[in-house]
Amino acid sequence: MENQEKNSQMIVDDVIGQIGSGRLKIGEALPSEREMTQLYHVSRSCVREAMQVLALLGIVRIRPKEKTRVQAFQIEPFIQRISPLLFAQMGCEQDIAQFRLAVEIKAAQLAAEKGADEGLMELVAAMRRCEDEAQAAQLDLQFHKALVHNSGNSLLKIALDSVGSLMEYSVAHNRRQISTHSSLAILIDQHEQLTRTIAARQTEKAAELMKRHLRLEENREEIEK
Repeated sequence: MENQEKNSQMIVDDVIGQIGSGRLKIGEALPSEREMTQLYHVSRSCVREAMQVLALLGIVRIRPKEKTRVQAFQIEPFIQRISPLLFAQMGCEQDIAQFRLAVEIKAAQLAAEKGADEGLMELVAAMRRCEDEAQAAQLDLQFHKALVHNSGNSLLKIALDSVGSLMEYSVAHNRRQISTHSSLAILIDQHEQLTRTIAARQTEKAAELMKRHLRLEENREEIEK
């Protein structure tokens, strides 16, 4: 079993290496299963295991009765699959919290410079009407994405989109920490205050409000007052 895992990993590493070097192109078919057993001197089960790993990583596309082909790697499906692992086993909460502070504080400043509050108050109103927590969490996520979009900075938007699933986990995680109805209402109030500050073009205040909003410990202190 150990040798099979080692051989499968060898195939995975080699295929990734060939893609990185340009020897394998996007859309190009990989050798057949039989050809790969001869090429790598391994069993068919090793080849199948390696292909499953590559498919899970989003590097190849496997379809019935078709050749396995290299596909354009997309980070989002991969992150979506490993998000629970990152949060549960790798202490990723702090990393994503720091990432959000860096991206969203700057986004709030840039949005406030332009008074770009498009769509934000509508999302706040939808949050107030919402009675389902799962839907409310999605609206919360949409608010933060919309705010970054309103910043007008394409790189900030790309940065946030690149960790989409981790962002979703982060929002849900933070809401679980502040789980009572009255406490969650304070988060909505913070969203509204932030929106009004952006509309008023108060850049420094917008940055400070976003910082307070994202710092869960400060939210707890405010809730306990």
